Parts: sequence; C-alpha cells; structure tokens
Amino acid sequence: MRSRSRKVLLDSPLVEAFEQWIADHVSDDTRRIAQLYEAAQAVERKRMPLTLASWRADARRFRRWSNRGIHSVSDLVENFSSISPRLWSKAAWLLGMLDVKAVVPIWIQMWQRPDLSGKNLGSFAWVLGMIGGRRAQFCFLESAQRELQSERPNIERLADAVSGLRFARPSDSTPAHFAVLTSVLERRDLPDRLRGDAGDVIALHAPDDRRTIAFRRTVSVAMKCLDDPSAEVRFWSIFALWSLKAKVAIPKLRHMAKYDKAMCPLMWPVNEEAKDALCFLETGKSLLPDAAERTGWPDNGSHPADCSCVKCS
Repeated sequence: MRSRSRKVLLDSPLVEAFEQWIADHVSDDTRRIAQLYEAAQAVERKRMPLTLASWRADARRFRRWSNRGIHSVSDLVENFSSISPRLWSKAAWLLGMLDVKAVVPIWIQMWQRPDLSGKNLGSFAWVLGMIGGRRAQFCFLESAQRELQSERPNIERLADAVSGLRFARPSDSTPAHFAVLTSVLERRDLPDRLRGDAGDVIALHAPDDRRTIAFRRTVSVAMKCLDDPSAEVRFWSIFALWSLKAKVAIPKLRHMAKYDKAMCPLMWPVNEEAKDALCFLETGKSLLPDAAERTGWPDNGSHPADCSCVKCS
C-alpha cells in the first residue's frame, strides 16, 4: 500500500499533524525515517528505537508543549529559538519529519549567531541540512570556510557544518564543497573523527568529472591521506578513493590490503576496507562477502559495549 501524501499546514495542531504523519508514512517511508534517526543518534549518542511505540511516546511529549503555549506547527516554528536548547533536537526532529520548510530561515538566523555554541547548534544542524536546500548549504559552507581560516577554529561548529554538507543534493554540490571537505580531511591539527567524517562526505558526493580541478584535488588529498598516522583518516580516505573510482590508488591499496591491519573506530580494520575498494577498482564488482560481513561488524570489537549507534540499537 502506497503512503498517502498530505501537506502539513502550519495551523495544524502539533500532535495531530505528527500522528497523521505516522499514519501516512510509517509503513512505507522507512528509509527516510532511518536516515533521520541515524542523524539524530549521531548528535545525541543515545538509543532511539525504530518502533511505532516510540513515535507514539514522542507524540505524548509534544502534547505537553501545549503548557508552553505551543499548540500548532506554526507555534513551534515561531517559538523555536525561545524554547530550551535541550529541546531543540526533539523539536527539530519533529519539524524535519513533517518537512516544515518555514522553519529554515529561523534556523539559518540561529546558525549565524556567534553566541550560540556548536553543541547547541548541532541539535538542529543535521535536519537543517536535510530540509534546508541550497540556502542551508551556503550557510554551512560559509561557516566551515570561516572556521578553517581561523587560528583557533570552533571544532563543534566545523563538525556540524561538515555534517550539514552531508545532505547536499547533487545539484548543490559545488567545487567549494570539495574545497572545504578536502581542507578538513588533510589538516592534521583537526580531530581524527572530524577528518574521517569529511572523507565520508566526500565519498557520498564524489565529483564524477575527472577533468575538473575539484576531482583532481580531491584525489590528490585522499591519496596523501593514505599515509596519515590516523587509521580513521586512512580508512575514510580509502572509501573516498573507492567512490571516486580512482585507479591511481590501486598499487597503494594492494600494499594496505596486506599490511594495514589497524582498526578504524566503530568500523573494521583498514586492510579489510582496502580489499573491498581494491576489488571494485580492479574488477568493477563488489567483493562478497564484504568487509562488514567478513569481520562480523558491529560485533567485531570496534564498538564499545554501551554504543548506541543505529547498528547497535
């Protein structure tokens, strides 16, 4: 049964609008649901089970907002910046689920406020990237460029900007995107996790025109990062080169597939990723079973016992 399409009106009662969304999408739109939950988990680092009961529980929480004078979708949009920052993530998640684009200008204004910390901004950065379109991508790019030019970059704000760039549409991916992402990937003064995230985002939006400066620059940086001291950076650089279909990496990947057995946090050994990339670049086919299956991921020791990522939840 196909899900019904129904536009959420700003004057719709908040809880009823969310419950209608559940009725319309819960059975068919599981991919978008999982994507939203995965992004939320990356921010909150806590369990958010994909069950109908959890959505109903959320609806009950939203009902309590009526005590604060928030009754409709428009009330939540208008009062978003005034609610407690600890509620931003939940409110953003709801508005993202309902695809309420009227909140985008408000979030962009909040993002541009220097007095808001990266931690607070991260509560809605991920969903701003998902529904904000080109305006949000420009905002993330400008923020990332500013932090990269700073002598003391705000790591949380830069990480949130990279997270937002993850959701760029193909038509919005520009050379400026890859200039920012490659700059993050190659800078050894930034945290390994942030640099790895940049490599991951490069892989998701890999430029496909091999004649462009963006393509050549991206391949060059990823190749250099195959020799980085960080296993996490090497791992995601392999993934980027795999997505770029960069056959120039084949000799290096052969060596790494044999000898680089360092573990990438939350994933699997670097050499296993190299084997998968090498097989694809040499044959055009995926290696089966893949690295995740070969290593028993996520139960391969790469995840801590209390890990709350999507795979462990």
